[in-house]
Amino acid sequence: MKTRLIKWIALLGTVALLVSSLSMVASAAGSNDDGVTVADGKLFVNGEALTASKRTIACGGGSAAFDPDTHTLTLNNAEMSKGKDRYVIASGLPELTIVFVGKTVCNCSYNAEYFLYAKGNVTFTGSGSLDMMSEEYMELEDGNYGYADVKSPAFLKIKGDLVIDHANLDYLHTALDTSAIVPMDGNITVTDSTLTHSEIGAKGTFTIERSTIRGEQYQGDIYYVDDRNRTQLMEDAIAYRRSVLQAARLTAHDSNLLQTTVKNVSNTSATVTLNGGHLDYSTVRIDGALTLQNVTATCADRAEDARYAFRKCQFFANTLRAIDCALVYSECVDVSAELIRTTLTDSSLQSEGDVVMEQSTLVGVPLTVDGSLSCTGCTVDAEQEGQNSVITCQGERVDLIDCDFKGIAETRQGSRQVYLGNGIPATQTYDYYTFSGASLCVYRTGESEPVVNLTNSRLLMDQIRLDCVLNVNETRLQLCTSNVDQDKVTISGNIAIVTGAWNADRESGLFIDYLGDYFTFDEQKGELHLNNAYGVRGWEQRVDIGYSGGEFIRDAETVGKVKKVVIGKDVTYGEYRDWFSGYTNLKEIDFGNGVEQIGVGVPNYVFRNCSSLETITVGSNVTEMPGYGSSGMPLFRDCVSLKTLTIKTEKLSDYRFSSLQFDWFGNLYLPELTIYVPVSQVERFQAALPAYKDQIVGVDFSSEALLCDLDGNGTVNMADAFMLFRAVSGQTVLTDAQEAVADMDDNGTINMADAFALYRMVAGG
Repeated sequence: MKTRLIKWIALLGTVALLVSSLSMVASAAGSNDDGVTVADGKLFVNGEALTASKRTIACGGGSAAFDPDTHTLTLNNAEMSKGKDRYVIASGLPELTIVFVGKTVCNCSYNAEYFLYAKGNVTFTGSGSLDMMSEEYMELEDGNYGYADVKSPAFLKIKGDLVIDHANLDYLHTALDTSAIVPMDGNITVTDSTLTHSEIGAKGTFTIERSTIRGEQYQGDIYYVDDRNRTQLMEDAIAYRRSVLQAARLTAHDSNLLQTTVKNVSNTSATVTLNGGHLDYSTVRIDGALTLQNVTATCADRAEDARYAFRKCQFFANTLRAIDCALVYSECVDVSAELIRTTLTDSSLQSEGDVVMEQSTLVGVPLTVDGSLSCTGCTVDAEQEGQNSVITCQGERVDLIDCDFKGIAETRQGSRQVYLGNGIPATQTYDYYTFSGASLCVYRTGESEPVVNLTNSRLLMDQIRLDCVLNVNETRLQLCTSNVDQDKVTISGNIAIVTGAWNADRESGLFIDYLGDYFTFDEQKGELHLNNAYGVRGWEQRVDIGYSGGEFIRDAETVGKVKKVVIGKDVTYGEYRDWFSGYTNLKEIDFGNGVEQIGVGVPNYVFRNCSSLETITVGSNVTEMPGYGSSGMPLFRDCVSLKTLTIKTEKLSDYRFSSLQFDWFGNLYLPELTIYVPVSQVERFQAALPAYKDQIVGVDFSSEALLCDLDGNGTVNMADAFMLFRAVSGQTVLTDAQEAVADMDDNGTINMADAFALYRMVAGG
């Protein structure tokens, strides 16, 4: 390391001396302001002049050939080490075309020899390559920086336009050093070409067609830089070198800009338009307008390796317009933005002004808007847990029209330590809720209140924090917590506010489901179908239509209409203390095969005052069904009319069969009650309920038809799912036996929702 450091210091000294000497020579020769003495119409290559009489020169093992009629210079495996006033090629021609054949190599001292000086227009073409070697400063994989001996920039000083056509070149730089781009005075056009680790700019227009501009991943020995000192030689390290494009007006069509930075020459009216292609690992930073159309941007390895978390695609502009784009791991900062049919995933969008979104999708995108927000036909979703999209707006209004905010809301079980009455520690199982998806926060910044309009939308959200006037029309708000003042809420149309009481948490929130998303109720038949866990809680809170003094006020008239309850397979937990408390006219309830626990905690609240209940069916997956809870009251205390109790489960633990805990009926004896249990469980139930020993009947429940086993082969698989899809789409007709097992959500109707539910179940999603 010490030897290399000494060489580096000596090299810098040589470079400084050479620069000083050449400057003096150029000045004495009467050079122009570029320090180049080439005359108009002249061409120098590798220190020699090419003319009509001297058209070819040897360059190492290759050659340089010049056609004065077409102003074409062909470099055929040329090896060059000399220069004309520090330039390997110096041209005074009005037009020059350079054709690269084979491998062109320039063995030049770092920053002492440049590749090309041209007074006129230049075209690069050909299938060959260009290599210049020196020491280069580069970004390491950990975000730090280091030095290594690699290809060096091919510095260009062009007074006219630059055209790169059907060429594959590396390290082109329109600069006289590596610290910054010096934009050309003219225009740049790149067509059907590939440029790697190039830094080129133009004060005019920059046009890219069907080309790839990319950075480079370098792997080799690198000196690590700490406080600008080389402190360590890292062997076989990895570094990344970006390409940089700079222009007042840049347009790219059907091109890929990979690990590339695009920026403008200082100009607030600058424009960048990118149509088609990829922008992976790239950054666009301009003062003017940025338009993206049919563009994808991503940093794929960011999700796979935490070391790359600092990487992201970045878009900074005065105005951002994205049309038909897919941006992943992207950071967008602008003054105003418009997104049309665009998807942002695991990204962010921050705007100082207004944001307009049409038919666009956000997945895990914090959206911060200082102006107004308008979303029409938009979707906010979460593909996995943790993809939260917090929408924060401080403008005058928010309009959500025909939007669908989906998200993922799940009820899960956790455990915590509690202490029993005697001070003994115990573990308690409890429900908790996880949510990934959207939150909406609107804040007042001035004297006037913002206005939020929700129209024809379905919004499943974690939070609503609004300091505004809220207008709700034909919209469903689901799984929301809120701090909205009810006096500022205007509700019209057929709406549903689901688990989101104003000034309440989601545990005790208001649940209104007029549209039957989570339950259906046939008032004529008195049949209530609860489709999932939200339906269970929802119906309970649906009928608690009042709230006073910290308690809900029960709608006794609605409760009194319920005669039968069918619980769908998606309901797995029965902890809710007031499940059917006060359902005085309820005669029949079927818990289905999804419920795993009934009445854990306060069992006597589940059927409190259910004096008309005659039939109860407990499904095959129940594991917890205590006789007594902390209240000391049995589960079926008030079920004085019970005639049939069917218990299909074989999963109750021995603890639940102790005579003390399982004495469900206490001092109450029901002579007309028959208890049906699995054949294998008869003796356990007889021991637990000796008073009902002769009323316990063993049944082989395994002979019952399996839910959604449409082909009757004893297995539910993809064949059954496709059969159901064909039936609900009208291609086939289900038999009576198939209809009896095809209603996945137990809502009394067989439709596409059942088909999708079955498909997700057998697909494991």
